[in-house]
Amino acid sequence: MSYFLELELYGELTRDLAPMQALHTEQCQSCDEFAANIQSMADEEVWILADPPYGVVHFWQPAEDPEVWSAFMESEWPDYVYFDDQGEVGSGEAVTSTYALNFAYDDGDGHWRVDAVLDASMGDEALDRLDGQQEGEDAPETLEDPSLPEPPELLSEESPEGALAASEYWLEVLDYTAATGDESALNSFEHSEGSVLGSIFEGFLEAHAEGGDVSLLAESSLEDIEVYMDIADSDDNLAVVHGLLDEGGWVISDASGATVAVDEGLQGELSNLIFSFDDAAGQWLVVDMAPGDVGELEEFLGIEFGEPDLSRR
Repeated sequence: MSYFLELELYGELTRDLAPMQALHTEQCQSCDEFAANIQSMADEEVWILADPPYGVVHFWQPAEDPEVWSAFMESEWPDYVYFDDQGEVGSGEAVTSTYALNFAYDDGDGHWRVDAVLDASMGDEALDRLDGQQEGEDAPETLEDPSLPEPPELLSEESPEGALAASEYWLEVLDYTAATGDESALNSFEHSEGSVLGSIFEGFLEAHAEGGDVSLLAESSLEDIEVYMDIADSDDNLAVVHGLLDEGGWVISDASGATVAVDEGLQGELSNLIFSFDDAAGQWLVVDMAPGDVGELEEFLGIEFGEPDLSRR
């Protein structure tokens, strides 16, 4: 966030947009809009002189895409002056604005990128909601922290019923790990090839590590379930449990007890929970969680699932 503000000022002062453009993702349109504003100043041969802006990040929370996080911030731009080769041609007073920005982590380059600069009103609405929560107004009710979940007996059964039990256990592990910061259940249930699990819990574990707290709004659940085990061209003892996922949602507080984020989680989203039966462990292990319908997952993996081995509506 600080780097974003520095590059924004740098672009206005120097008209060198390369650093700003490099910070944005390819699909972000905000960089083009910013470049157009700078080009307009250049066409008129007008420059701006201003002190660095000051920004405050109020809180972060995951966006709909689990790889993207939204930052709600308030920035203050000091007084500024426009001038050309003849001298001052205009000025402006300090302005304070709120923004909602999306950031996506670029694994290839190993750093965050700006994915979208959202409508400022979204930042205003988020800050209003946060103010109400901090003052105790309309604060969401939360559940008590869950107990350490016990692995079900069916977890050791290589059957559609066992895979279904694995999906139910995964939701309990999801809620427990996020709410307590205790990774013991996750570590014993996570497959060595799991690719998404770390990103799911990163923000929650960071909150706990910094002395904060994570409270559950509701228990996570999966409905309209289909279990697929007869998967062609697969030697990994895989099972896919497909259904409509409702994550319970979480309230994240800092060490002072102030609410810093309300993450409502995925609600009614088509999801695929992928498990592998590990012969050495003698049980199902969670591998991944992928969004979308079964057809999309089949196309992505390049394999066919066939008919569901078990359905529960």
